[in-house]
Amino acid sequence: MLAELSNLEVVENIDVPLDTLINKVPYKLAITFTFLPLRKEEKTTIIAISNPFDDHLHEMIQFIFGINYRCEITPPKILELAIASAYDKNSSLIDKGSLDLDESQMARSEEKQIPQLARQLLKNAIQKNASDLHIQPFVGGSAVRIRVDGILDRLSIIQTNVAHAVLRYFKSLGGMDPTSSILPQDGRITLHESGHEYDLRISVLPIQGRQEKLVIRFLNRDTVYNLSTSSFSLDEIHTLRRMGANPSGVVLICGPTGSGKTTTLYSMLSELNVEGVSIATAENPVEYNMPGLAQSEVNEKAGLTFAKVLRSILRQDPDIILIGEIRDQETARIAMQSALTGHLVFSTLHTNDALSAIPRLLDLEIQPTILADSLAGIVSQRMLRRLCENCCVKPEAPLSQVEEAFSSTTKVKPAKRAVGCDACNYTGYKGRLAITEMIEVESELRELLRFGEKDIRKLKQACEKQNQNQTLSLSASRLIISGETTVEEALRVIGRHFWMDLALQYKSDIPNINQLNHDNALNKSSNASILLTGSLEYFTEDFQNAMGHGWLNVFLAGSPKEAKSTLKENEDIDFVILDIDDHLNEKEVIELIENYLAALAWSRIPALIRLPEGKENFKEILIREGATSRFISKTSPVNDIISEINEALTKNMDYSWGVDNA
Repeated sequence: MLAELSNLEVVENIDVPLDTLINKVPYKLAITFTFLPLRKEEKTTIIAISNPFDDHLHEMIQFIFGINYRCEITPPKILELAIASAYDKNSSLIDKGSLDLDESQMARSEEKQIPQLARQLLKNAIQKNASDLHIQPFVGGSAVRIRVDGILDRLSIIQTNVAHAVLRYFKSLGGMDPTSSILPQDGRITLHESGHEYDLRISVLPIQGRQEKLVIRFLNRDTVYNLSTSSFSLDEIHTLRRMGANPSGVVLICGPTGSGKTTTLYSMLSELNVEGVSIATAENPVEYNMPGLAQSEVNEKAGLTFAKVLRSILRQDPDIILIGEIRDQETARIAMQSALTGHLVFSTLHTNDALSAIPRLLDLEIQPTILADSLAGIVSQRMLRRLCENCCVKPEAPLSQVEEAFSSTTKVKPAKRAVGCDACNYTGYKGRLAITEMIEVESELRELLRFGEKDIRKLKQACEKQNQNQTLSLSASRLIISGETTVEEALRVIGRHFWMDLALQYKSDIPNINQLNHDNALNKSSNASILLTGSLEYFTEDFQNAMGHGWLNVFLAGSPKEAKSTLKENEDIDFVILDIDDHLNEKEVIELIENYLAALAWSRIPALIRLPEGKENFKEILIREGATSRFISKTSPVNDIISEINEALTKNMDYSWGVDNA
């Protein structure tokens, strides 16, 4: 739009400018006004700018280069990177007209600029409601990024020596050693801003090239933790309250880092935090200070481990215990034993879903009978970005590919679509909300636990009998239908499993995930690729065209050696279809499969074997010989084959995907 209004050309690919041009512009001037001289065309200087309507900028350019210049528009972030890269290649120029950060030589006026810059970075982060601030070495300087609603976004690029000074400043404030750059350090700062108080957790990590990376976590002390004000549905709130109403037992909150586990725990504890209840916590670190709780901080360096803190807590007559994380056998054992002795225990565990917590605890050598008697509930959760209320709109025809796939799977059209505006920084999203999978351990599931059952399928069947079959995908789909978020956001967080789970829940066909445009959802725009091998004459032109219509890239190989070579040369191949010649006998088929196994096993990708009609007995023979692929008849429709491929890709299956249905 700027280019159209100013009648200028847009240029996004910037070559390294000539030294003779860079020499005329101090780094501080280039980065302040965001412009960069690119090249000379006869007597005209070509200059990249971002704001064509900045009169001061044009005056500055005329003062340096005269009136013979022409501007081209470049997006600000691309131009900032180009400036940083250009002056990095001319590092001797950076000190000219910029800060001298040598503490012994720094002028008093310059010395004040570092605290001002540090405060400005913190202020910008807080104004944008960031959860984290990152300062990391980058090309031409250090990149300053903030995490907003779970996504990192770059604020600016600052000079390397300025970044070093900012890191030293934050180290000093956080009680760390500002002179040490070879060891990881952690610190804390209390910050007051606009009537609010924040706890800042600072982490400094040495990285390659004798550099350091700084990350600051923002924790708002004014945050109110309450299930009623959370983003949970009414049903989810009722389930969490039932779990918290247990007189004893272990309640686990599962999920990766940043999935809101700690917030959920504190929301539950805030409702249980009454005068008649004694609550003690063991955390690393204590993230939120909550009045009424006896909060203890683990200090591994000082020898104060989770286990030691927990043993001491048990002598403090607690009713409820919060363990920050179960990460080892001893902590898990104490948690379970505490539940058996009449305590209600809350903790977190890093697993992909709720049921995976059970085999994880068994792997930590928790006795099955103890696990069955102590486990009260498991919650798995993720965070999705919430649609911006200012700019979201109802989807209009034509629907996008993922919206159409969602509609065909659930029979319901998504309610809203992300657009982007100034209020949400043109992301289309503002704020976050939780999706959950909740399991209350009841009789059917408890009986399986008592016998040490690890099979996720059997555990899931027991949950379904108890009408506990909500998955993360189903939770996300309800938010999509109600207009809280989008299909693209659910795909970004959940991945391909989203389609498989929806198809199972809504009893519909799995959409052809390979034809979907996942650019915004999975950051993957290329189609899946398959290798057709074996008897190529049976892969007719119609068959190959059908694969192509299913948005599958097709590769051909006529022998095990060719198949191996093709996989080596094309690392993006996701799937193999092997066709067995109709005229081969039993011995020849076994030998053929052995040759292909030797050639392809290293790739660990799933394969589908097409068997000749009337020779279904080959399946039993090959399974007996160790085949782990799936089998399908040559007479099966192409759509069935595409469905098999979709399932393999959705489940991220490997070479052994045929073992389950053998």
